[in-house]
Amino acid sequence: MWTILGPVLGAATAGLIGFSVAWFNTRRQRETTLNERFATASRLLGDEQPAVQLAGVHAMAGLADDWTEQRQTCVNVLCAYLRIPFAPEPADNIPLEQRLSWQAARQVRHTVIAVIREHLLPEAKHSWAGLDFDFTGAQFDGGCFDDARFSGGHVIFDDAHFTGGEVLFDGAEFTSGSVTFAGAVFAAGEVRFDGTCFDGTAVYLGEALFDGSTVRFDRARFTGGEVRFGTANFSSGTVSFEQAEFAGSAVLFDLVSFTGSTVTFNDASFTGGLVSFYGADFTGGEVDISTPAKWDVPAHFDDHVLASRPSALRLPPEPE
Repeated sequence: MWTILGPVLGAATAGLIGFSVAWFNTRRQRETTLNERFATASRLLGDEQPAVQLAGVHAMAGLADDWTEQRQTCVNVLCAYLRIPFAPEPADNIPLEQRLSWQAARQVRHTVIAVIREHLLPEAKHSWAGLDFDFTGAQFDGGCFDDARFSGGHVIFDDAHFTGGEVLFDGAEFTSGSVTFAGAVFAAGEVRFDGTCFDGTAVYLGEALFDGSTVRFDRARFTGGEVRFGTANFSSGTVSFEQAEFAGSAVLFDLVSFTGSTVTFNDASFTGGLVSFYGADFTGGEVDISTPAKWDVPAHFDDHVLASRPSALRLPPEPE
């Protein structure tokens, strides 16, 4: 019997060994190829010429799509590019060549933002939702995150500067994970969260400075999770929550300083959750909540604020 099975088992064992070796070699070759692609994309991104950097952006994004195991690493590199210090826009009297060079570099940055957005759309072929995005200290003078889905992971805008142009989050969804804007500066231009949904996400804007920009949360929906503006400073500019829905989130303006901005809640609906202004400073600017669409669950204020009704705070008429 063994004289019959021996050759059969030997052949089977040899076949398995051959298959294992081929599989190992294929896997090793794949890893080698992917690592070579990563090195190439990194080198392109680090080039001095914006046109070459653009090629690097798309090369790194394509690699992230193909290399699931290291997708986060590839995305980290793209985010790191946005964190590189960026010179302000040159004056009109600067030579044309320098101004064109600045515009080309700006285009690369906006392309990185566009590539990230494309991979966060619902119809994205290769979704990057659930990954971490670290924009700490990055400068945004434009860019679009419209309709992006941040459905997990950590999204960090700490100490970011929004210094001009339009940065758009219209229709975006933050449905889990955390998003932080701690110490962010909204100094110029317009930042829009129109129609954005905050449902289950922890959003932190503590110590953020709103100084000269227009920030809009019009038609935003706060239906779950927590949004904290604690200790933020609204010193100038305008912030709008027109037609926003406060239906289930804890939206906290505790210890916020409203010293110069105009903050409006025209036609906003307060139907659930908690909207709190405990410890807020209303010594300047204007906070207008006088015409809500619904006031079923009123916002919370310190007793002395409700008693004195400072001129900077406009509330709905008291029921008769």
